[in-house]
Amino acid sequence: MIVNGTGHGSKVLEPGDKIKCKGIACTIAEITFHEYWEGEGFYVEFRDTNGVYRNWKQWVDGGEVIPK
Repeated sequence: MIVNGTGHGSKVLEPGDKIKCKGIACTIAEITFHEYWEGEGFYVEFRDTNGVYRNWKQWVDGGEVIPK
């Protein structure tokens, strides 16, 4: 994860980052879309390293990003 300051778009996910949510941890292989909203967190659509397409809304699903 790259941190670019504060506000909308201030944090950028990248391949190799991990998302841990509700007991499941997966590693991002390819990002198709993502946004970061200050105070709400990430919305991201991606394929993990197993080829599974996933989407994650942090403010709805909870969880965290584990930077590579």
